[in-house]
Amino acid sequence: MGTLFVDNIKQQSSQGSGTITIGASGETVALASGVKQSNLNNPSFHYHAGAGAQSISNATWTKITAFTTQNYDTNSVVSSSTFTVPSGLGGKYFLYMCVGLDSGAGAPARLLAGIHRSNGTELLNSEQGNGSPYNTANACGTFNLSAADEIVFRVYQNSGGSRDTLNSTQQGYFGGFRIGT
Repeated sequence: MGTLFVDNIKQQSSQGSGTITIGASGETVALASGVKQSNLNNPSFHYHAGAGAQSISNATWTKITAFTTQNYDTNSVVSSSTFTVPSGLGGKYFLYMCVGLDSGAGAPARLLAGIHRSNGTELLNSEQGNGSPYNTANACGTFNLSAADEIVFRVYQNSGGSRDTLNSTQQGYFGGFRIGT
């Protein structure tokens, strides 16, 4: 076995395009301890509450706009609380969200967290029902997305009146990351 010393391996096949294969079938390619793979699971983002509560109307899907405190956004993919898949980075994504509502007006019979396309197409809804006094709903899943897809995070509640989101980093957040092509 030999050792190859290089500063950079350019990602280009001998034909100028195509697939570059490292290793052979049945082999394992390993990175040395402490070496980081810099573009794994990118883009990735996580935003949480912190800008104050948001009023959620009764019996209406409402886009979450109050979760504006950025933990990280590797490719600047979130703008105005909308995630846009970057050009050339379509593929499989894991997306998640959590929303909590204050209990001041009583528990809603239904509280839903939804991950939707901006055109209104529902990708996933997750429901917490039966008037739980904890008033927190979570949603997560994997989705096949295309470049320029716009994803929004929404909430629905039916307490009979408007309710405010909790201004909590543990009960108000959304995020996601690319997991493959």
